[in-house]
Amino acid sequence: QAIRGLAVSFVVLYHAGAESVFSSGFIGVDIFFVVSGWVITNSIVSRQDRTGRFDFRAFWIRRFLRLAPALGVVAALTGGLSLLFLAPEAAKQSIWTGIGSVFSSGNVAAYHFTSDYFSLSGELNSMLHSWSLGVEEQFYLLFSVLALLVTTLIATKRIQALTLTFLVLFFSSLTLAFLGHSDLFDGWIAEALLGFYSPVPRLWEFCLGALAYLFARQFGYIFGLRGAVTYGLGLLLLVASPFGLLPGGTPPTSWSVALAVVGATMVLVSTPGRLGKLVLSQPVLLWIGDRSYSIYLWHWPLIVLTAQSIGDFAWAGWIGAIISIPVAAWSY
Repeated sequence: QAIRGLAVSFVVLYHAGAESVFSSGFIGVDIFFVVSGWVITNSIVSRQDRTGRFDFRAFWIRRFLRLAPALGVVAALTGGLSLLFLAPEAAKQSIWTGIGSVFSSGNVAAYHFTSDYFSLSGELNSMLHSWSLGVEEQFYLLFSVLALLVTTLIATKRIQALTLTFLVLFFSSLTLAFLGHSDLFDGWIAEALLGFYSPVPRLWEFCLGALAYLFARQFGYIFGLRGAVTYGLGLLLLVASPFGLLPGGTPPTSWSVALAVVGATMVLVSTPGRLGKLVLSQPVLLWIGDRSYSIYLWHWPLIVLTAQSIGDFAWAGWIGAIISIPVAAWSY
């Protein structure tokens, strides 16, 4: 929860207007993907231990109840408010992106309207942030199908089979991510299949979280002095990543993304020393982490709508971000 709290804080600060400081704050999304890989793998494997099988239907019912109601409310309210406060074209993009997000394809809609996430048209789409939810739900679909196949075909060594499967996907996705940002591909392949909004070049992050859990399950967490050092270094990388200290690359293959993803993984597989416990046990951070999904859902629509309703005002982003906290707490 504390890692989620840090991740959503990076994203909100970046979107609120702190780009000059948190120039890579968008990597909070990549941290979420790593944590999601860990959490979902933990959930599925633990349930398999208890029941002896993977229940595909129950998995998707849990995912639906966890994600869909809140997302549906945000998409509906944001669509209505966009009609009131945004220009017709921006309102149209926001509404259709919101509809796409409800059907796990917010990233597809976002790419259709705004191929460049960092463009001006993207700043006017009040549901643009739902692209990451689409990517995550597409991860869940792939993972659940693989889990069903592996546990059906391989009963005795399913953990080893899952580990091998995720290793293959990890290296395949990482390779494609780098190829997508090289001069080898162009056009639709580079922009849509291997571009910013695609799940393909980010699948390695989800796989890394899954592999981290499987590693900890089979070999145990890193304890003692080594655990404290690993945890401390991971936390340092995690906290340093949004500042863009290492220039170079383009998301999702930038050095900032690498720092964040590796840092999150190191924290997950190790046990903290006193300093680590002190940092990640702060009540405020845990409170934010508990409500991270709600905060993430609300912050961008309220930032966009506030900025458009009060005009060109330097503090609009901060006002929208601040408003999103009590709204997210209420909806949570």
